[in-house]
Amino acid sequence: MCGISVIINGIKILEPNLNKNDKNKDLKETTTTPIVIGDYDTIKNDIESRLINRGPDSIKSKLIEIKSFQKDINKEISISMELISSVLGLRGPLTIQPLTDENNGNTLLWNGELFGGYEIGIHDNDTSLLLHLLSKINENENENENENENENENENENENENENENENENENENENENEEINKERELIEIMLKIKGPFAFLYWQEKKRKLWFGRDVLGRRSLLVNNETIINDKPSLIISSMASFPNGIDDSIKLPKWDEINTFGLFSIHFPKIIETNEIHFKIHPWDISNTNNLNIGMISLDYDNDNDNEEESTTTTTTTATTTNEGEGDSIAQLHFYPFGRREKLDIEGGEWSEKVFNDYVNGFYEAISDSINVRLNNLPIASLEVPDLIRAPFMQEKPLPLVSRLGILFSGGLDSMVLAAMSNKHIETPDEAIHLINVAFGDDDSPFEEYDKVPDRKAAISGLKELQTIAPNRQWKLIKVNVGTKEMEWAKKIVYQLSYPAITIMDMTICLALWFAGRGEGILHGEESLNGHTQQRYMTTCKVLLMGSGADEQLAGYFRHKSAFQRGSWPILQAELNKDFNRIWKRNLGRDDRVLSSNRREPRFPYLDESLISYLNGIELPYICDLSLPQGTGDKRILREVARKLGLTESTKLIKKAIQFGSRSSKQLNRNVPARITQKCGKDVFSFTTPIYDPLQDPGYEALQKQKLKQKMSLERKEKKSKEKSEKIEKKINFKNQQQQQQQQPNDNENKVKEEEEVKNCN
Repeated sequence: MCGISVIINGIKILEPNLNKNDKNKDLKETTTTPIVIGDYDTIKNDIESRLINRGPDSIKSKLIEIKSFQKDINKEISISMELISSVLGLRGPLTIQPLTDENNGNTLLWNGELFGGYEIGIHDNDTSLLLHLLSKINENENENENENENENENENENENENENENENENENENENENEEINKERELIEIMLKIKGPFAFLYWQEKKRKLWFGRDVLGRRSLLVNNETIINDKPSLIISSMASFPNGIDDSIKLPKWDEINTFGLFSIHFPKIIETNEIHFKIHPWDISNTNNLNIGMISLDYDNDNDNEEESTTTTTTTATTTNEGEGDSIAQLHFYPFGRREKLDIEGGEWSEKVFNDYVNGFYEAISDSINVRLNNLPIASLEVPDLIRAPFMQEKPLPLVSRLGILFSGGLDSMVLAAMSNKHIETPDEAIHLINVAFGDDDSPFEEYDKVPDRKAAISGLKELQTIAPNRQWKLIKVNVGTKEMEWAKKIVYQLSYPAITIMDMTICLALWFAGRGEGILHGEESLNGHTQQRYMTTCKVLLMGSGADEQLAGYFRHKSAFQRGSWPILQAELNKDFNRIWKRNLGRDDRVLSSNRREPRFPYLDESLISYLNGIELPYICDLSLPQGTGDKRILREVARKLGLTESTKLIKKAIQFGSRSSKQLNRNVPARITQKCGKDVFSFTTPIYDPLQDPGYEALQKQKLKQKMSLERKEKKSKEKSEKIEKKINFKNQQQQQQQQPNDNENKVKEEEEVKNCN
């Protein structure tokens, strides 16, 4: 895992110009004014300070000076391009980046995992392999053609051309352009063949071209800021993390960062001769047959649906999201290209559901999950004996003890994480090696651990731990209970906000707070709690790899809104809803979650988003995936529930989906003292540090609510008073009976005493 960034300073980089008849017309005009966020060194230092948490093993930069002749000022200009990369070494020898091919000067910054597509040893380094593959692309031939093209441009400038000559040259230009597109496809095909998450930057030295992009699912973050002035020059910054040199403050304008979309790759060519101080980047769709005329640009698109206020939803929109009409949604869906295909069979041929066919699909899905987890675990790094050096709250400076393991699982105790844990047990070769189950719960600062254990996800995790101990009693299952109090949550809000950005709605914050604290892996061990509940020993996992259940609900109909869609129109409407969820997962979940989790110096891996697993599921008819006519906890994610039973799981196979912000109670804690009727409506609102989401003075229902609360309080007090009086009466009755028994027994004791005295006298 790595953090990657490039700072390009000295030239304005614009959206692609797709109108060949107007060389100076942009299809997408910039609507905001560039802002100054700091000088070059300040911005670079801020970016490096953020990238180091993604890659603490090394950080390095490479400065490239690009010279171009600018015709409108008749002067040569200098463009600086600085490549920055940090590295967390996970496979093979530590490979410091940026990595340069000494034979041709090409440079690669790679933030990804090569889980398939190319032959590579489990301990070989994928960065070196990929640079070797990319450097083999017709470099010499392309260099010669570019030189000839530049010579032709210079000659054409000095000639007087008539219309016929222009037409001929336009035809030649089209032919050259087609040839260049064919050569660019070679690079695109190399990247498309990769199975695994990635974001990358690749500089072709001789072609003077920078490539960048993400995998088709967007499992690694890559952001862009194209509206910044640095040292009085236009700039473009691409980075794994957003940069905020001036910090976060509601009173100042923040730099504009956007998610780079996943519809293809992008390139920026720096010609030797430019007309003005502007150049255009180029879009390279994954799908060469895509002729859609939408100008998609490189940033996230504003599309969403309007059904995310339900408590079962775990996703949210960014601040710019708007609801689109059906036609726009269809057009955007066409921009997505998935090498693993889409589901085409919605219903069962013949219409009859077959138990045998279903069982065959279950067995196949079992193997697909097994293979996905195996490829993500077979190259785990050697277990570290030290905890990562993470930022700590000023009131919690004492470091926790290291809890050694190679693997951690974000563990809600729900169906998805239980399957990940049970299947991981089969692929960690040493039967007694520890697997860390990390569970997060939010509460008040003075709450004992027993109160945190009442949080829904914590109860499920404790129950799930017992199931896992039953099916694998020799495994060292360690349940790390991350208990987050109010004070610690308040301290973390600005940190998490910057990591989550540009996903900064209230719902984003509730999700990301839970993910960030879980990703830290610091808490108390279940079973080692202190008797008084306040002096537990704190531990932190040393694992560098985290498994997470992202993607299961989007494919297997795990959300309540999927049931609603099914009830509206059966299988076609349900499939449309699943497509919508899957098409936007890059924008709404994965980039955001990668930024939040990776900041804890651990790499998140998503087994349910394995390309082969997705392809297998897409070949199954929907009625064998789920049956939403059945109750929740039965028909939703039905095929996964059967896989869980094959693994020996029991009660967890019946659990109903509960989103992390509700299961961990991060939403309740962040929005404390806010009525539920308000929080249900404000999830998409932008989070603010200074403006409360709820002002009781502006709430017409506040007075009635307070009266209701007072009434409930008085009712509770009356019940407690009656209960206390009843207990006192019972205690009085018991005391009275005891006194009577003592009084009855006392005469007998006196008679016995007299008899004993007489016997003593007689003896004397």
